[in-house]
Amino acid sequence: AERARRSLRRQFGDPGAESDMKALGAISPVRMAGAIREPVVLFHNKGDRVIAFGQSEGMAKALREAGGRVCFRSGSGAHGWGAEEEAGVYTELVGVLRRWVRGG
Repeated sequence: AERARRSLRRQFGDPGAESDMKALGAISPVRMAGAIREPVVLFHNKGDRVIAFGQSEGMAKALREAGGRVCFRSGSGAHGWGAEEEAGVYTELVGVLRRWVRGG
């Protein structure tokens, strides 16, 4: 997890640095939720130590408030899904895509 965090800091900035946070906030997808017209699927586990779970919660909320179509599913695991849970993720995704493709 620490290696992934270092990589993210190198790529996108350090959340501990005020100047980086200001720059990141300016380009955050949450701020652009109203411009997103395509449906969005977010799957995020609550135990993920690489990406803060609140980021996905905030994005799902922003999309809903902007009138967007969003499927947000959370699990209890870490960064990834177990085999049994993964089957449920794919089953749910197929159902969502069927509804969206059919216009439902």
